[in-house]
Amino acid sequence: MSQHKQDKSIFSVLSDRRAETVEAARRARQERHLSRERADQLERKRNATIVIQCAIRQYLSRQRLRAAQRSHIDIALSQIKSKSSSAIQLYDLARRILSVFDETVDSQRLHDLIAIILRGELVPKSSLSDQSTLASTPVTSHDSYFSLVLNRDVVKSWVQQVLGLIRATVCVLRILRDSNQDHARAHIFFTFIVTSLDCQRWRLLPSVGMEFEKTTDIAFCISFILRNMFLQLNIEILSHFDILRIILFLDATKQSIIRFIAASFANGMNKQAYFNAIQAYLDMCLARSNPQIKDHTIFVLTGTFNLLLLSGKDSDKNTTMQVFCETVMTCPTLFNCLRKNLFTAAEAVILWITQNHVNIMQLLQRVDCNHRLFFLGNFCSLIKMTNAFEAQNNDVYPLLAEFIIACFANETQTTKQGAYDSQSRRHQDETSIEHPLLGWYRGYTPRKYLDVMPHIIQQLRLLWLPYTVNLLFRDVWQQTDMLVDTSTLQPTERRDTRSSASDTTDQIKRKNGSQKASWWSLPTQKLRHMFRLSMMSASSQKFVDAEASIRVAEICKVFKALYRTMRTVRQEILGSLTFSTDLVPRLWTFLHLIGPKGNMQIFLVSSGDFDKEPLLDCLHVCCDTTYVLLTIVEDDEILDQHGNSPLSAEHLKLISSFLNKFILNMIWHRGYACEKGVTKYTQTTIKTNTLVQSCIRLLQLIRALDGRHNFTSPGHWQLREAKTLDLASRYYEEATGTSSNNRATTLLSALPHLLSFHDRVKLLRKLLQYREQHYLSGLPQYRSESVMKIRRSAILTDGFREVMTMGPDGLRESVRVVFVDEHGLPEAGIDERGLFKEFLEETLQEGFNPEFGLFRTTSEGNMLYPSSSSNVHENHLALFEFLGRMVGRMLCDGMVVDLPLAPFFGANVLGINNTLHDLPLLDAELARSLYFVKTYDGDVEELCLTFAVDEEVFGHHITVPLLPGGTAVSVTNSNRFLYVYLLADYRLNKQLSKQAAAFSRGLQHMVPRQWLRFFSPDEVQRLVSGDNAPVNIEDLKQNTQYVGGYTAGHRTVRWFWEIIQNDLSTSEQQQLLRFVTSCSRPPVLGFGTLNPKFTIRCMSDGESENEISARNFVSNLFFRGKSSDRLPTASTCFNMLKLPPYQSKRVLREKLRLAISHNSGFHLI
Repeated sequence: MSQHKQDKSIFSVLSDRRAETVEAARRARQERHLSRERADQLERKRNATIVIQCAIRQYLSRQRLRAAQRSHIDIALSQIKSKSSSAIQLYDLARRILSVFDETVDSQRLHDLIAIILRGELVPKSSLSDQSTLASTPVTSHDSYFSLVLNRDVVKSWVQQVLGLIRATVCVLRILRDSNQDHARAHIFFTFIVTSLDCQRWRLLPSVGMEFEKTTDIAFCISFILRNMFLQLNIEILSHFDILRIILFLDATKQSIIRFIAASFANGMNKQAYFNAIQAYLDMCLARSNPQIKDHTIFVLTGTFNLLLLSGKDSDKNTTMQVFCETVMTCPTLFNCLRKNLFTAAEAVILWITQNHVNIMQLLQRVDCNHRLFFLGNFCSLIKMTNAFEAQNNDVYPLLAEFIIACFANETQTTKQGAYDSQSRRHQDETSIEHPLLGWYRGYTPRKYLDVMPHIIQQLRLLWLPYTVNLLFRDVWQQTDMLVDTSTLQPTERRDTRSSASDTTDQIKRKNGSQKASWWSLPTQKLRHMFRLSMMSASSQKFVDAEASIRVAEICKVFKALYRTMRTVRQEILGSLTFSTDLVPRLWTFLHLIGPKGNMQIFLVSSGDFDKEPLLDCLHVCCDTTYVLLTIVEDDEILDQHGNSPLSAEHLKLISSFLNKFILNMIWHRGYACEKGVTKYTQTTIKTNTLVQSCIRLLQLIRALDGRHNFTSPGHWQLREAKTLDLASRYYEEATGTSSNNRATTLLSALPHLLSFHDRVKLLRKLLQYREQHYLSGLPQYRSESVMKIRRSAILTDGFREVMTMGPDGLRESVRVVFVDEHGLPEAGIDERGLFKEFLEETLQEGFNPEFGLFRTTSEGNMLYPSSSSNVHENHLALFEFLGRMVGRMLCDGMVVDLPLAPFFGANVLGINNTLHDLPLLDAELARSLYFVKTYDGDVEELCLTFAVDEEVFGHHITVPLLPGGTAVSVTNSNRFLYVYLLADYRLNKQLSKQAAAFSRGLQHMVPRQWLRFFSPDEVQRLVSGDNAPVNIEDLKQNTQYVGGYTAGHRTVRWFWEIIQNDLSTSEQQQLLRFVTSCSRPPVLGFGTLNPKFTIRCMSDGESENEISARNFVSNLFFRGKSSDRLPTASTCFNMLKLPPYQSKRVLREKLRLAISHNSGFHLI
């Protein structure tokens, strides 16, 4: 046993020793491996150090060598400048410069060399008359550098050297700065490039000492050409002397050889790099408010463009054109600087763009929004150069429309809020800003591009100048002139007073200026008999030419894309279209006479692919221009029976009748803009929806005009088809979610007049009741009632604080008002919802009081509208929102208050644009001034007006431009209507837009705007202040309740109704109604909707105002009356008349008249 243990211990010792030996060996191997790695690492470091040192030494050596070479170059340059030089010397100097060329170091050396080379080219035809740019180089005699083309020994390397010099100049052009010295360098470089490409500029004379063998050199040149044309022919093939002698004496052949070598420079240069350099330089020069580029530089660049765009093979031309459009065409306002007679490639560029418009569309999608605008501006200048419109180039119209639509369809935003909403949905690096031409859009615009935008607008203005408009719409004039039956006109009417498409601008001015009484040039009788919606007889069917209708549709598409995209000049474009002589009525007549049936039936069909109908753009332009026209034309001019207005009342009746049917057809039968939950529309859907919106807007304007003058027949605005649709019930179902359709909602939002006013009021009451119940059902069942503590001495400020603290939906709940005294103690009395009505009335009375500063009154009618100086209150916008909530709560409760709101303010609240017709109510003096400008017989420029308006704000005068750069735009005879429109639009819609928006925002918290839009501004006034009609005594009598012992059969009550009905005048009846309810007008739906009910309470002598006891009730019930000195009183918060039981009818009559004439009463319970 012990032996076994001993063996085991020996074995364990041996094992431990073996393990130690193995571990020691392993450590030794690892150490040797690490040692080798360290040695290898040190070796690598030593090798790397050697390599780095070698590289540094080589670099320093090269730098020293280059410095030495540059030193020699500088010496050579100085010597060549001071004395004449040969072409070979210039060749050698160019070779040395190119061998060490670095654009950041050698730009001046390259400039000096090229200046010397250009001095040697003394060909008069080279157009180097602008020698002033080379003044820095002393005038010495130099050989022609380009004469080396005739030198057999160096021509190969010379060709490569010229290409190298061109590449070097392109490199330098990219780094030039905005300085006079660099601009001079750029001109030298551009001149060298154009000289290299144009052999006509070369002075082809052999240099002194050059051995020139004609036969050998010509043969060599031919061989050089053939090799460059990839024809592998041996020069011995052309070695026959007879052939060479023929070639030798043909100057045309020699010129062809030289032209081919010059063309090889154009083919060999990197056009992409060259055009990129030009783009960078021109962007630096032109992207500013005052472009800084010399005429001689533009002249040289024009020559370069002509050479590159018109020479070469078709495949090369295609590539060059593509690069040219990507770079040069996107330089801001460049083509404004080019001269028509010098830029001979203009027609070729237009032709290539029309043939390759798909490539251009792809290009425009790649560049940003600003460069798209630059391209469009230059394209418009190209059109002007080539007279494409006058040539009636039908390819240009759809091209323009496609460019405009494709460029900006997904870029622009119509509102600032829309831009913010868009930004919140996108990445943080994509911002939404206000563009000077496009309005709010997504993207970034550098400051320099903002400065150049006025020049871009000037380029684009070519499209909507009066002369261009008449030129483009020539088919409208021609077709309508052919269809006018002049035999029915009087001799005076046959006189041609219109402005034809061929008239010049001066001729148009003379024709327009000759009319003193009317600013319209064509009597409407000429067109009125053609423009009717009734079916024409078979014998009188005359329709416009189909091809002409397509051309007009394409032109309308261009203009619609323009004014819908370029938001800031929208009114300018529409104004130019609208006031282009008699375009508007002619365009309506043109559409009316489009076959196959005419009578606008093409727009009322319910079958076919209607969305792709090109004539929809014509209808869109018609509606938008007619809307602008009606905002300028006076009502008297429209209703004038002598036919001196652009559109007569007969026209408007026909247009409104068609629009009524068209909108109903589009919404109800086609279902446009009716899809619930749809957030993304196709381009076709957007097009159709915007058309419907334009039609709705025009129809609303005509309806407002009819509301002022009633020129339509009864039932004109109701459609027989709509009466069978049960719109009110369907709308309620859709609003409450019981119907998945949305057509009734859309239709009534567009055409609310399809329902009568009272039906719309009933629908509104029903909707508000549902909305309140739905809101309250979502609140906790057990909740505390909101209490507002109001001091009578500070009703407005306390109410503002309490209501705004409760939040937007605070007034939608039940609110109790407690009036407190100066000590904070509540007043005695019973609320019963009467105190809230009193609080509401007193708040509105104080808030709308002009002395408070938020509102002011019109000079006529004392109607209320926001004051432009309301910002005297620091929180004036919040106060407007508060008052909007209070008015909304009043509408929800069915109350009426005497609150005369100005109609133009009501339109602002509803989101409806006011027009010139509303201006006299706001500022009668300004309205007279604008009418004077509109009808001025002389030259409007004599009035020294600009598109700007001066305002006084707290003693400081500020100038507000009416359009971009308006302070520098003078008002002329051609744009005065636009001035009138913009100034009226500013005063009526924009000046008070913030106040109106705040008031509308508060009102919408209580009554959604889409429900308010059921009504016109005048109808909203009826909702607020009651119906402007005599008091219906029978209706009031049937909806009166009696308390305190009175009954309908009580003698005093019978006397009261007899006195009201028989003895009181209409004004006294209104005074009584105002005495009891605080409003002199009855509710629009009658007294059955008055809340609280009209109440008559018996008040005997000695009876307390604050309580009704059972004893008093019984005594009053049988009391026959006695003499009393008490006057009738009223509690307006309860609509309660407190009437003592007088002894006789005569006393009651006297006391009642005395009370209502002095407004006695207004007591609380």
